[in-house]
Amino acid sequence: MNIFERCPIAEFAKAHGYLDIMPAFCNSDYPAMEMIHGHLIRKHTCANSDICDYRIVGDGSEAAKEHPKKIDDKGYWYND
Repeated sequence: MNIFERCPIAEFAKAHGYLDIMPAFCNSDYPAMEMIHGHLIRKHTCANSDICDYRIVGDGSEAAKEHPKKIDDKGYWYND
């Protein structure tokens, strides 16, 4: 698993009250991975947490099947 503790876009959004648009930025990571036959597994982003914890697996892998994409009440896509 990879972990980022800083994201300039999330930091700007937090500082200036733009967190409501962050799902659009963060969620775009999922289709980007799909375009290269990857599957993003992530529970948190720097915008809705203090970290962005993610891993990328092949789209046909068992891990991809075990961690389907879901949506939270703020519009962020995530996986368990």
